[in-house]
Amino acid sequence: MITPIKIDKNKLIVSTDHEDSAQGVKEKSTEVVIMGKPKESDWFIIYGDTLEDLHLCNSVKLKGDDKKEHAFLVYGGEEFQERVREDFGKVSKFWPVLFKTAQGRCGIWNVNKPIAHFGTKNSWLVSALNIIELGQSKWMRILPNHDAQMNDVWVHKYQDSCPPKEFEKTYEEYIAAGWGDYILSEENYDENKLVQAHLAGVKVKQEIKESKK
Repeated sequence: MITPIKIDKNKLIVSTDHEDSAQGVKEKSTEVVIMGKPKESDWFIIYGDTLEDLHLCNSVKLKGDDKKEHAFLVYGGEEFQERVREDFGKVSKFWPVLFKTAQGRCGIWNVNKPIAHFGTKNSWLVSALNIIELGQSKWMRILPNHDAQMNDVWVHKYQDSCPPKEFEKTYEEYIAAGWGDYILSEENYDENKLVQAHLAGVKVKQEIKESKK
């Protein structure tokens, strides 16, 4: 059963103070036709004019009713976002990238925020950001290039013959429909059985002893 929720973007966007990476793709309990990366055969275009038009969101990992680990979108004000961070010890950041295919199907591709490790960022994520920015003005098709660890991009030769860039719903409505029951809000957080099960433990303080070797 999908839980309807009206998304207020002021409770969706998160602070950029913390530089965590992100996870989060859902395939069940959603109303969006596509929940994930566009298919290799899809010509698609992306919502917005710049990356700033897409909301940077938080997610946390929880075991769902199916006993499998899923990412849950964290939706609420700054105090609630910080409370979840303290409860879980970590949140991850991602952009819900709204796109539309030439066949008229809409979807959300959840793209992790690339974080530098030892001065290097994940090339797949950097490639994804390049695709987002190009795809906001051009119809394109992508194909993973595993040798180069990035996505190859084809821009449609005949942009004028492609469908107009139009979305029937707002960006926030697509996020609400796409994430469906995988949204943690201030209203359902304390009563959520999955959250209660996750927070049932008490963190143990460890004392690290010197090795005798």
